[in-house]
Amino acid sequence: MITGTVRRDGFSGFSEDNKFGIFPSLALGWVVSDESFFPEIKNIINYTKLRVSYGSIGNRTISRYQTLAQVAGSYGYVTSTGTSIYTQSISSMASSDLKWETTTGLNLGLDFGMFDSRITGAIEYYNNNTKDLLYYIDIPAISRFTNFPTNLGKMHNHGIEISVSSDIVKTHDFTWHADFAFSRNRDELKELLGSDSDGDEKEDDLTSEGLFIGKPLNVNYDYEITGEFYQLGDDIPAASDVGTFVIVDQNADGDYDEDDYKVLNYQDPSYRFSISSRFSYKNWSFSFLINSIQGGKDYYYMSDNLFSTSNGETRFNWPNDEQHYRYTFPKSLIDDYWLPENPNARYQRIDMDASALGSRYTQRNFVRLQDVSLSYNVTSDILKKLDITGLRFFLTGKNLITWTKWPGWDPETGEGITSSGRPVMKSYTIGFDIEF
Repeated sequence: MITGTVRRDGFSGFSEDNKFGIFPSLALGWVVSDESFFPEIKNIINYTKLRVSYGSIGNRTISRYQTLAQVAGSYGYVTSTGTSIYTQSISSMASSDLKWETTTGLNLGLDFGMFDSRITGAIEYYNNNTKDLLYYIDIPAISRFTNFPTNLGKMHNHGIEISVSSDIVKTHDFTWHADFAFSRNRDELKELLGSDSDGDEKEDDLTSEGLFIGKPLNVNYDYEITGEFYQLGDDIPAASDVGTFVIVDQNADGDYDEDDYKVLNYQDPSYRFSISSRFSYKNWSFSFLINSIQGGKDYYYMSDNLFSTSNGETRFNWPNDEQHYRYTFPKSLIDDYWLPENPNARYQRIDMDASALGSRYTQRNFVRLQDVSLSYNVTSDILKKLDITGLRFFLTGKNLITWTKWPGWDPETGEGITSSGRPVMKSYTIGFDIEF
């Protein structure tokens, strides 16, 4: 089987020379199990199909007027007589060279069926390269503008996806169906601006944006902590304080600045999987879904700083708001901040200001019982007596249990302990469906 396509996509938001992009693709498929030379194992493997495809797609994540300079007006001046003068100025810079972001990828796939298709599944591997990424870069504010949209760099992305479905048991009264899905993705920044300002014959990272050549797109770039705290009587650097994390001086110069930053770990998941199952016995049906995201060795980390906002500012003053803390947050966390009598705590001193150096990064691995459902379909003889065509009673639960070591409200969103945050909401629903 052969499928070929050629797309010519246009977007008026791009400049005159870059409005259109051409994106071809080619796909091949081969049902190997239909060939005469296929081994005599059809009682075990009854279906096998190989797939391969290669092609390009375009992305245009910009607004319709983003390539144009825009003008804004306001009353900017007052004359000596008190008259307001209406003025106009450019509010955003033109970016006439913006063009389509292009991803070119190779996909390899295997579809299979076993035991007369009682077990079916697919395994897919993809390998993509993206160039001309549409990105806002920071520019010197002296120009009156803070950022500028442009095409830059190259990204590499590859991964694997596996899905398996099975009718494990299938009898007249009882059936058991199960599904399993697994995915793993890795991305790597291959190129950025192409500059080498330090002359080391290597392309420079863009540290202000948290972008690093040879690393994933989403990294945690920060001071490295030793896991210990500065205690009373220690020789404490000026930027730190008693009860704060001890920072690793990467270049051993005695100062703590951006030269001591390093890529600690990565924010994206290492892999995901889900398991769902459905049981049916006569008129009864029961199903559940388990969802999980895991970080492996270095992935799925996020800052774990107790009682902090997203910009690091402490929400309350201690000890004046102690009762507020104890009312709002879990006791197990409240009692694990640094005090002279608790020198080996998990968290820094609770009244630290936003200038305290260092953060603890914790993995957000979790396994969640996400959906559970139990239902009963009323038998046909009762339906006839009630003069209706269908009646089903059901009970469902959502987010019933989450197994995780993440100390915040929700490991999936990465929300830490904040007074405005909320735990994952559990919900229960009971009801019935009726048909006349």
